[in-house]
Amino acid sequence: MKRAPQVLPVVAAATLLLGACGSPDPEPTPASAATESSAPASSAPSSSGPSNAGVYNLPGTGVFPEGITAADDTFYVTSTSDGAVFRGTVGSPDVSVFLPGGADGRTGAAGLDVLDDDDRPDYLVIAGGATGKVWVYDANSGDLVATFTNGLGTDATFLNDVAIADNGDAFVTDSRSPALYRIPFDQIVAGTQDAPMETFVNFDGSPFVYGEGFNANGIVENDDESALIVVQ
Repeated sequence: MKRAPQVLPVVAAATLLLGACGSPDPEPTPASAATESSAPASSAPSSSGPSNAGVYNLPGTGVFPEGITAADDTFYVTSTSDGAVFRGTVGSPDVSVFLPGGADGRTGAAGLDVLDDDDRPDYLVIAGGATGKVWVYDANSGDLVATFTNGLGTDATFLNDVAIADNGDAFVTDSRSPALYRIPFDQIVAGTQDAPMETFVNFDGSPFVYGEGFNANGIVENDDESALIVVQ
């Protein structure tokens, strides 16, 4: 039986805390997203010449980009203002609305992740912020596959980010409620609708202390699948 991953919260001052359990993407400016080749961080002026960043304009008005993920050269961007999801291709200037805001009750969208696996369907998993819901779509066709909910009211939850593990399970952070949720891959495949979300870790009584405002935010799985790393 595969051992469940540990959860390593990353809090202020870059302190690592190990929670008992059985990178950050640069935020694009409103209405745009950018790609740039990686380079070592440095406080000194660069002498390598002009940046080769590519800028992609998101269509529409009142768009506020939040989450971003990619599979190969295809990237997806959410808008927190209306729940829209945009799709573009690196190297192509055209970015289009992939999932219109408000469709399927998706009035908000925060973090997202895409399952990019040759042996499994390509699923796009979207955290719904204050809606307390998660939507799963076919990443190619845009067809709705499944939905999940934590059943909490707007003031009690903000589903913030998603990490899809190598086994296909999706893990979702909540910035307001002290819980980390898991959506098993088999529930996604089954196409369940409004299924209750499983609490994978309850942070009450752990070193990962929730305070006022936003708490758990971004999440990633490490390479050997032994830990989930959550930033606060």
